[in-house]
Amino acid sequence: MDDLLTTMRALAADGLFSAADARACGLDRRLLAEAAARGEIERLARGQYLVSPAPDLRELHRSRSIAVVDGLERTGLSHDSGLVVRGLPTFAADLSRVHVTSTRRRKRVPPHVHHWVRRSVVLDEVVVGSTTVPALPVADCVVQVGLLRGGEAALVPADAAIREGSLTVDDLSAALDLVVGHRGVRSLRQMLAWADGRHETPGETRTGVCLHRLGLAYTPQVWIGQDRVDALLDDEPVVVEFDGALKYMDQDALVAEKIREDRIRSRGYGFVRLMWADLYDLGLVAARVRRAIDALHRRS
Repeated sequence: MDDLLTTMRALAADGLFSAADARACGLDRRLLAEAAARGEIERLARGQYLVSPAPDLRELHRSRSIAVVDGLERTGLSHDSGLVVRGLPTFAADLSRVHVTSTRRRKRVPPHVHHWVRRSVVLDEVVVGSTTVPALPVADCVVQVGLLRGGEAALVPADAAIREGSLTVDDLSAALDLVVGHRGVRSLRQMLAWADGRHETPGETRTGVCLHRLGLAYTPQVWIGQDRVDALLDDEPVVVEFDGALKYMDQDALVAEKIREDRIRSRGYGFVRLMWADLYDLGLVAARVRRAIDALHRRS
């Protein structure tokens, strides 16, 4: 059994190998089925296998996406799949299905694949390890996700892509122009106008969405003395920080963060701290910001 697993690992590129490669090395369908039953490999798509379990859902989706699109003509990964394969973050995505887009509909599509059809498709060649994968441009994937699930789902990867330099505001505008007339395009365009590569995490992006929706102008990533803060309101000296993992930090980190907050407050700034759950309650965010502003006014 160890020799069999060693052979399959030797076949694999980035963890993936095909049934045809396996047959060429004397591994028939029965042996592959037995290896799958033991959990040594996983069948990702017709004739495509993953040698060892992926470490997380995103990695599994990435491997499955590469396997699904392999050998398909004029077809590229799209929507969330086109983002995941590039290492970009997603928000509220269903990664149980791979999304592909092409210019013609296919008769047989596996249940874990969502096949989309467009009149014309431009494909990028995305390098993933030692593999080159066809995918729609980043801007197209972002817009597709926005039309499917709403503006925040598009803004999170858009911010990350702008920050890393794989997307520009002009790219987004051009991709939006291609889908004029689709339902939801106007509101999506309005939200993507908030795309700002200075946000460093999806949580910071979503914090910015809350501030925008409350009509609060702000500047991301501002230095206050020796401390850089996530957001500073433009019209009031109030800092807004996102701490998605704060409660998981060790005690020393918590103490250091409290010292940092006190240092910022000592310079005359109000301070609002938000976590993931808070971002789903716009009224709560508004109340916390209002309290911080009122406290400053009372002190002055």
